[in-house]
Amino acid sequence: MRIYFFDNNIEKFIVTLDVSTRARVIKVIELLEKYGNDLKTPHSKSLGEGLFELRVLGTKHIRIIYTYWKDGACMLHAFVKKTNKISKKDIDYAKKLKKCLQ
Repeated sequence: MRIYFFDNNIEKFIVTLDVSTRARVIKVIELLEKYGNDLKTPHSKSLGEGLFELRVLGTKHIRIIYTYWKDGACMLHAFVKKTNKISKKDIDYAKKLKKCLQ
């Protein structure tokens, strides 16, 4: 499966992470590339409305919200998860970006 980035903000975010966290993020993205929509928890979870989260666990919990688009997955929004629930603000932002793809 091909991996797309909506813009370069996600790549900039990944570069700012410490080396071990960055390596885990890249590994989970590679798993999505290899397994596509067969990738399940703990690495990927549906958020509904065509949005999914890539879940990177560790000292920092990283989330990348993505959607399936064209022949692959488009990474929309990435952030450090600080609470048990993904904020409405983060989900709404990803939904807004997803609308731009269509």
